[in-house]
Amino acid sequence: MRTRFCIVLLSFSFSLLGCGDDDSGGEDVGTDASDDAMVDTNPAPDTNPGVDADPGSCTEGIPRTTVGGGVGDSFPGFELEDCAGGTVDFYDEASFCEAELTVVSFAAGWCGPCIIESSGLAQLDRDYRDRGVRIIQILLQKPDYSPADIPYCQGWVERFGLTNIEVIDPTDNLLRATAVGPDISLPLTIIIGKDGVVKSRQEGVVDETLPELRRAIDDALGMPTTTVGLGETCGGMFVCGSGAVCSDAMICVPDPALMAACDGATPVTLEPGVTTQMVTIAPGRGVIRATCGDTGGAEALLDLTVPEGSYDLIITTDTPTNQAVSGLDTVLYLRNECLESSGELCVDDIVPPTMAMPMGNLFTEISVPRISAGVHTLGVELYGGASSAAAVEVSIELRAL
Repeated sequence: MRTRFCIVLLSFSFSLLGCGDDDSGGEDVGTDASDDAMVDTNPAPDTNPGVDADPGSCTEGIPRTTVGGGVGDSFPGFELEDCAGGTVDFYDEASFCEAELTVVSFAAGWCGPCIIESSGLAQLDRDYRDRGVRIIQILLQKPDYSPADIPYCQGWVERFGLTNIEVIDPTDNLLRATAVGPDISLPLTIIIGKDGVVKSRQEGVVDETLPELRRAIDDALGMPTTTVGLGETCGGMFVCGSGAVCSDAMICVPDPALMAACDGATPVTLEPGVTTQMVTIAPGRGVIRATCGDTGGAEALLDLTVPEGSYDLIITTDTPTNQAVSGLDTVLYLRNECLESSGELCVDDIVPPTMAMPMGNLFTEISVPRISAGVHTLGVELYGGASSAAAVEVSIELRAL
């Protein structure tokens, strides 16, 4: 299982070192210091180290010592500004005391893995709100590394259709206060119980469906879930798998948004030789969840018709034309059926930007030897999603054998 994270340095300033992934296959997220974000854990002097509770409130018994973001710590209280300019008090009795759990997630606009997590937060909120789970996301910085502000917060909420509580922390003091040891990574997601104690801590993200976070929430609630497929009974502990939703009849059915996206795929009839196709990728959130490199961004879909015969198929994007124009980096995936991800071939050879290679690895290729005749669906996504409509050139070669 591949875990994605962004490496940051947080000492006197907050700056990006790079983004990457760990495909070691383990289920622990962000535990290796060499793979996680590196943060100087200077204590935050203006973060509330305890809880000022009125006598008789549910927060009265929360410990005032061992405050921090590690499992077993008492989570720091905070008051931060929301997207409307109001104040959110973490330990506010009207919201904290009514919740069984609170999920706090730290994100930044330049962090691709944070975008992946944010793409799944709206669905997570819908799935767990009735179970007493309160979700708070804390925006730290914009894509240009400047402090997050209210207009950016409002645009972020609109971009991902968020329904959870969204606040900004332009000082990053709370992130400092929740750091454990010398290292940390974004996104950082912490689960806090009704007693104010940290139950779980995760650094990095696997994909938009947030499987590790869902498992941690279920464990903290004592409500394990089981993933079921199309046509099976859903609801409660039975959760529909990727590409499906639970209908009013409590049966897993294909996601209508996914069906609409597949129906809107552009048909392309291939002939031996090279076909060049320009596609436009819309801004905002997509509906396809690729088996690798799913960034939550919108996708462009092509239905490729392969003729009878013996051919190899080579698909290339991030061509020199794209690189010269905007330095795009893409994720490609090829499916036998648009609605079915099993057997999907997915390539996301993303190399994060570095000082030596500031645009990253701008080349992605799918190669299929002896492609079968018929219709195959090709998906093209921009890594991190598109902030505005983007044109991408796709080169498709059908090479006769």
